[in-house]
Amino acid sequence: MLAAGFPVDAARAAYEALACAIGGLLDEPAQPGDGALVEAVYREPSPAGRLPSAAPLAMLHDLSSLDAQGVAVDADLAAHAVSEAEQWLERPGSLTAHHPPSNSERGKAAGVLAPAPADR
Repeated sequence: MLAAGFPVDAARAAYEALACAIGGLLDEPAQPGDGALVEAVYREPSPAGRLPSAAPLAMLHDLSSLDAQGVAVDADLAAHAVSEAEQWLERPGSLTAHHPPSNSERGKAAGVLAPAPADR
């Protein structure tokens, strides 16, 4: 996406991938939205030592939100943020799972940013 000239889309995709990976570490799925995910990260995985920091998450969220505010995202800045998230995910121990995720937990993680169903 970066090479094709879509920096916002690249940042958004990296954010969603990172959010899903982090969501897999949560004991319970986070409520929809970035604020709830960040709160859950610092309530559960970070203090327990399963996640050293969620820093790349914030930068990617901010970059992916700029487009909605009419602000152009610099391609180099987006590339840096995506690269940082990739490196962070590839570092040994950056996402130390406390148990192997089951299929149902993968589904929970995938829904971290999905809107809540209207019937809840």
